[in-house]
Amino acid sequence: MTDQLRIMVIGYGNTLRGDDAIGVLAVEALEDIGMPANVDLLTCQQITPELSEELAFSSRVAFIDASDSGSDPPGTIRRIDLDPRPVDPEALPHGFDIADLLELTSMQY
Repeated sequence: MTDQLRIMVIGYGNTLRGDDAIGVLAVEALEDIGMPANVDLLTCQQITPELSEELAFSSRVAFIDASDSGSDPPGTIRRIDLDPRPVDPEALPHGFDIADLLELTSMQY
């Protein structure tokens, strides 16, 4: 028997700031409809280094967040593939983003 992929879906954003809450609201909606046992759902206000421990046990991760690209009409959903990049300790935590989190996870686990 093969191991199932562990999938983590992280929705993040500030629930006090209108549409910035979309990541959190999307994950809450996924919780309401139910997910398979191999899918873990998590909400948070922002991406932090502490999330690397959660990611270490996942085969795949999806991040859901609001974006103000300026060029996409409201309601547009975009997929962006991300790769780890070297973490700048001087930038923590204010310059910390998903690529930094992926790199930190790969360094520690």
